[in-house]
Parts: sequence; structure tokens; C-alpha cells
Amino acid sequence: MARSLDACGDSECKDSAADAAGAVPPQKLTIGRTPPASSVAAWLTSRIFVRERLAIVEPGRLFFAGVPRGVDQNVHDMLQPMFTNNGQEDHCERSSFLHTVRALVRHCGFQGMDDCSGVVRLYVSHLPCVSCIAVFSQFIRFFPGVRLEMDFDNMWKTQFPSGRADCAPDAWKVFDVQEGQVQGLPQ
Repeated sequence: MARSLDACGDSECKDSAADAAGAVPPQKLTIGRTPPASSVAAWLTSRIFVRERLAIVEPGRLFFAGVPRGVDQNVHDMLQPMFTNNGQEDHCERSSFLHTVRALVRHCGFQGMDDCSGVVRLYVSHLPCVSCIAVFSQFIRFFPGVRLEMDFDNMWKTQFPSGRADCAPDAWKVFDVQEGQVQGLPQ
């Protein structure tokens, strides 16, 4: 897998991508049980403009559970997870949006969020929880000119080879990394 460009210009943006190298393969799931957050991954691509000038291009980045380092508290406050006892703040979906919003705020500031346009595409390897849906809604609220395109699968089906026949197109990027099948990487 080729490394993506550092969209926000510092090493903090590479946290989630660097974590991918040590990712733990997904565990086999019992049907009906919620998969652990550590086994769910998100693939994000984006092309975002600020005042009609291209500001951020993310050709593709894989995110796992965890909170990116160096994210301003105001950005955390913009994308609040729902309170639960099982750590909703560190889901891969929220991690991907914290990363994206941090980069956007660096380009446009908190006052220029309405000046952003473009598209964010997100694939998640398992259906999003209510807390993550709330994060998506908050992103749309703060960046109304940025279109969010989403796709997700059901890990209860895609954990088995027979269930992968109908999975989303971006699913293979996630499967290959989680299963150590990326070409060009030492095994």
C-alpha cells in the first residue's frame, strides 16, 4: 500500500496510518455480538476546497480505533461522541473525522468552516453505531458544503469468505491490510 500524502503538513497526521502497520487481525465474530472497536477499520478519501481553492486531498487513509494526538479541544468539542461506558470516543469513524476536521481548521480556521466544499468518502468495515452516526451529523452541521458519501459492510457476514462476494468496493483495502495481504510489504 502506498503511503498517502500528509494532508495537514505534520507528523501528527500520520498517527493512524502508522498504527495500521501493527494492526491486530480481526477476530472471528459470533453472529449477533458487537465486534470490538479494535477490529473495525475505516477507509477515508477526500477532496476539499476552501473558498474554491483546493486545500486538502486525501487519496486514501486507513483508520483504526484510537484518538489522534494533537487535536485541539475545540475540534473534539465539535465532534462529540454519545456518552457510553464502552469507549465510543475512540471508534475509527470518529478518529477519521477528527483527523479531517483538524486539517480543515488549519486551512480555514473555525470561522471559515462555511467556506469549505468538496467531498469526503468513508467506507467502514462494520455498520456504524449510534454514536458514530452522531459524529457524522455533527460534521455535516459544521461543514454543510462538504458532501459526505458513506458505505459500510456487516462484519457478521464479511468475516467469512462466502460473505465477501457482495461487500462494498473499498472493503478489499481494509481486508488486505487487516489480513496482511498488502503487496510489497514484508510478511
